[in-house]
Amino acid sequence: MSDFWLLLQSGDFWLFHLINRVWTFEGLDQVAPYWRSGRIWFPAYAVLFCWLIYRFRVRALGWLLMLAVTITTSDQLSSFLIKFWFERVRPCNDGVNHLDARLLLEVCPSSFSFTSSHATNHFAFAAFFYMTLSQHLPIAARLIWWWAASVAYLQVYVGVHFPLDVTAGALLGTVVGLLWGRCTQRFWPLTSGSP
Repeated sequence: MSDFWLLLQSGDFWLFHLINRVWTFEGLDQVAPYWRSGRIWFPAYAVLFCWLIYRFRVRALGWLLMLAVTITTSDQLSSFLIKFWFERVRPCNDGVNHLDARLLLEVCPSSFSFTSSHATNHFAFAAFFYMTLSQHLPIAARLIWWWAASVAYLQVYVGVHFPLDVTAGALLGTVVGLLWGRCTQRFWPLTSGSP
């Protein structure tokens, strides 16, 4: 193992310890498991999709299709390519490095840790949203980055990912979202009332 990787891993473990065990708050302990869950955001997604269909008619279907392509791409890259390439154990399953991870979920996922698919998919959504809707929903297009960052941070906070996992996932997701967002803007841009 190279000296660079050892140094990077040491910094990653140190930052994980700070986020997961030192920078903790009882109120956040209660909220974090739900905030990072897709179920809590379902009403917001439903409102967004209804607004898109109302505002953009049939073009909204193209947007939704491209969003599905974006999330599928990001998820497949993270969950089924990179994770099995690196095979990094999650902190809540890591008995070798004695991390003493504080797990705030009922169970620790058995899948690998690098990259965080939560971070990858949320940042892919944020980047796609920003690329395609910033002229229509400028405030939401900026806030969506904070939402994605909060979900990524909480993956470390609840004990299921290392900081490096979510950072790499955020970068991967952003690239995927920007690429598919640019493609959507070029070939199927959202214009009001388009047939």
